[in-house]
Amino acid sequence: MNGTQDLINTNEYVVIAFTTTTRALKAEKALKASRAEFITIPTPREVSTSCGIAVKLHPDNRSCCERLLINAGIEIGGIYRVNGNGKNMMVARLEPEYQLPA
Repeated sequence: MNGTQDLINTNEYVVIAFTTTTRALKAEKALKASRAEFITIPTPREVSTSCGIAVKLHPDNRSCCERLLINAGIEIGGIYRVNGNGKNMMVARLEPEYQLPA
């Protein structure tokens, strides 16, 4: 399988959520430009109800993608570690590793 297919099928991943659709679309554009491995998904209800779009990525890619988004000036609404799916989904909010410059 390729990386994207692995990401689609995995039950252990990180979701980066945004407070607005505009921020989510800017994030998608920045991640695509950097050739990051991610997919755009509907934001799971267990994560947020603010914006309907989030990005899903492998846990190993979290730091790189988070840093890229912060350096691009894109505000992140929340970062979550997800295990499982459906009714068995467990979600944990993670502390950001990076902050927007003041």
